[in-house]
Amino acid sequence: MSPTFDTNSFRGLFSSRTLLLCNAAVVSLLVGRLSKSRTKRTVCTVFACAFLAQLWDQGRAYGGFWMKLGGFAGLWGSYKILTLLAILCLANSSGLDSLHPGKFRPLFFFGATTHARFGPVKHSFRYPLLYFGFPLDFTGKVGSLFEVKEMPTEGKEAEQPKQMLHRGFTFFSVDPTKYLDPKLPFNKKLEPILAGEGYDLKDYPHGYLVTGPQFLGYSFNPINYYYLYNAKQELKMIVFEIQNTFGEKHIYLMHADDHNNPKTRKGYTFCGRLRKCFHISPFNHRSGNYEIQVKDPLNEDPAFSRLDTNMTVIDAQGAKSMVARLFSTYGSVDPVSSSWMNGMRIATIWGWRAFMTVPQTMFEAWKIYRKSAKVHTRPEVLHGSGMRKGTHLEVETQELWLEYLQAKVSAFPRPLSVTVHLPQWRPKAPVKAVTFESSSFGLSEKKEGSTINIRVANSRFFRRFFSLQDPLQALYTDIAVKAPENQTAEIDDIRLLAEVFGGAISDMPSTVPRRGWRWRTISRLRHRTASRDVSAVNCSGNEGIARPSVHAVGFASAFDEFFLAGHRMSRRYIRSSFEAALVDTVGEGDSDWFDLLNKILGISLLSTSIITGVTLAAKYNVAQGTGYLALSNLPALLAVNSYGIFRLIKASF
Repeated sequence: MSPTFDTNSFRGLFSSRTLLLCNAAVVSLLVGRLSKSRTKRTVCTVFACAFLAQLWDQGRAYGGFWMKLGGFAGLWGSYKILTLLAILCLANSSGLDSLHPGKFRPLFFFGATTHARFGPVKHSFRYPLLYFGFPLDFTGKVGSLFEVKEMPTEGKEAEQPKQMLHRGFTFFSVDPTKYLDPKLPFNKKLEPILAGEGYDLKDYPHGYLVTGPQFLGYSFNPINYYYLYNAKQELKMIVFEIQNTFGEKHIYLMHADDHNNPKTRKGYTFCGRLRKCFHISPFNHRSGNYEIQVKDPLNEDPAFSRLDTNMTVIDAQGAKSMVARLFSTYGSVDPVSSSWMNGMRIATIWGWRAFMTVPQTMFEAWKIYRKSAKVHTRPEVLHGSGMRKGTHLEVETQELWLEYLQAKVSAFPRPLSVTVHLPQWRPKAPVKAVTFESSSFGLSEKKEGSTINIRVANSRFFRRFFSLQDPLQALYTDIAVKAPENQTAEIDDIRLLAEVFGGAISDMPSTVPRRGWRWRTISRLRHRTASRDVSAVNCSGNEGIARPSVHAVGFASAFDEFFLAGHRMSRRYIRSSFEAALVDTVGEGDSDWFDLLNKILGISLLSTSIITGVTLAAKYNVAQGTGYLALSNLPALLAVNSYGIFRLIKASF
């Protein structure tokens, strides 16, 4: 006997599930409005789950639903696989083949890297790597195997994510926005860098980049190689783009005709010597030199195009401490003229290795650490290197800090000029600077008076002023007592800056509101951080400024007096101060780590809300007309609304 369709049961099912899941959806939507963030995907996901839950019950009522659904999914998956194979087999690459004749062609390099340390702790390892090389003026794709993406159209950056959904799938890709200046295409990225070093890019008409390609959208490139050739196609220069695990970058240039170059070993094109000025490994100090033997990787026959770069690390005492080598283990493959079988082999055998680069590096570092190797603290980057990009919190605190500094300098009673060189995350790029002057500084034509120059080496510098009780505590713990290489900013007159921060603004009230749970929470977190950081410092008496006191809970700093007395940015100040204090309390002082924890928590709570809502909806008893959602079921209510509560708490600051 065939099942009958019960209209009343269906209405009850629809109504209960819609109300149940709409509860979480509406809360998320309202909280999203308050915090000015998009929640359309969340709402759509919730209602999609409600629809699937209804299909579940109706499918069980009409037998064979899951069998039909499984068959449909199998047909759809087979169709996608066959489509992908057809694209790989039938891709027309004749146009690309004619555009890049000779040795300057796109190539896959199958290589390996070896590292051997000689002291003070001996250690060696080797693991395979896949690299992709292409001319700097190359853009295009070959089927679903690889693609060198074009630059986003100017003025349409916001539309790019939507456009990417329709561009088609590729296993390997290279995105120009991930290299050097993200606003320039590959064939123009080196122009400002070479010009700053006294070279002209026109003297090197042939450029070739060797890099680790993105596989399924993921890659980690500790080093990219830019090979530059003269008109005779002779390798004359190589540019190394180095990136460490902290997101910092540096550019090294090595020229074949440099008269200071060491002797070239047999089998290599030339050798260069570079002074170490960038931190890469915690087991190597930043001092010393590199001696790098380089071989031209390109040949008319792709099978004979091979990577071979040998780097010797020489420490400050002149001793050889490590040798690292990158070399090809197999002949290179030209993907443009290669067979589709080669393409599938590269994707299936070598592609997954992209995900292993970071775990392998961490595993080898752990083994070196187990051997009791000396660990060097990461120093702040030197001038010319690219700093890590500041987080959203650090960008906000930078704006607030500059607003405060401008007001303090303007009200300073003596002639004063303060110049702040802001963080620059692009290596060898011009540094933006802002200058503030006191009202009395501009009265004289000669503009005589005191000056302060501040070069910020890490965006963490700004955030710390908001996570501690007093600006003097930040200057003391992060600048005055730190070694020069570990200071988050270079300040040429820290005493005068401390005097500026300690002064008063004439029209500023002496007290600020100190009630409310927001203020109490921030005050307690600041007190905890200040007690830990200030007390941990051993005074030598030569810090430049006196050791600041740790104030009691409820103390209002000079920043509080300024921003909380009716300032237009008071709400931003409260939110930024709370997050800054949490970074030092929960995130161990690392804003990137705190952002990651925040995302993990948000995703976990969102998943809990959706899964709980769908589970409760799926357990709705149609026959009895009863559900599992009730005011007495408090854990279920909290689980369904956990993401909304989380967003509401964030929006309240």
